Amino acid sequence: MPTPDAKNAVGYYFALPRLVASWRGRSFGRSEHNAVEAYTVGGLVHAVTFIFAAELLLGGRPAWQQILLLIPLALLVWAWWSLFFYMGLLLLNVLRGAGVMRDTPASRAQSLFVGITTTLLAWHLITAGSWTSVLGWIWMIAVALNLAAAALLTLAHADPAR
Repeated sequence: MPTPDAKNAVGYYFALPRLVASWRGRSFGRSEHNAVEAYTVGGLVHAVTFIFAAELLLGGRPAWQQILLLIPLALLVWAWWSLFFYMGLLLLNVLRGAGVMRDTPASRAQSLFVGITTTLLAWHLITAGSWTSVLGWIWMIAVALNLAAAALLTLAHADPAR
């Protein structure tokens, strides 16, 4: 039978929610099973990627063509992500062969690759100078807050993710 503390413990993948939980006096742990985090971050990753692709491939076209090409663009973005994850696994195998990231689980490495790529795409949205820079800034601020939270948790020795 779970203890009351274990029953009330919440697991978070990202450092920022773990930091907020610790400030609120709640018990917390690292988990990859938090649906709210998964949907929020996954939606933001896909929004950044889709808007980047729309600006890159549909920019300068008439509005009616842009609307007509949104569904094929969504399929193209899906195919790109499929290829991206495959190439990420190949890169991880090369890195492991070189002695780097040997103990890192594939899912953690893929998250790192997705985070870096999405950050680069968000940077492009910011520098493009259109309304899409707002989405880029949202991503950058979220990443900066999460990195700061990870540093604070590490300094406080309160991060059970280690």
